[in-house]
Amino acid sequence: MKSSLIIDLATLPEEGMAFSGELDSSIFDLPKGDARATGPLTYEIWAQKFESELLLTGSISAPFEFTCVVCLKNYIQTMEIPSAAISIETGHSSQLDVTEALREEILLEFPTDPRCE
Repeated sequence: MKSSLIIDLATLPEEGMAFSGELDSSIFDLPKGDARATGPLTYEIWAQKFESELLLTGSISAPFEFTCVVCLKNYIQTMEIPSAAISIETGHSSQLDVTEALREEILLEFPTDPRCE
């Protein structure tokens, strides 16, 4: 399983290109006692370059084990973003690692107070 998604901007067609696959759950690297990734980050995205930015659109998801703040039991919830839209500055790079952008998008979806209900 891949641990990063690198997009080669030099070979990316002007009309864009589809990418799909899974990234290893180790990319989340969350502190002990926090939520725990129980599976890979799955992505189906379209990447298109516009001048100095790369736009990623599509769906991303990953399952996590949370601890319920009410009953203190662990439960698994899949964080899903069916219509993600992520813009990344390209700078002068010929290759761009978008792993961190996908990771952060999932982490932003975490519940503030996880509840198993």
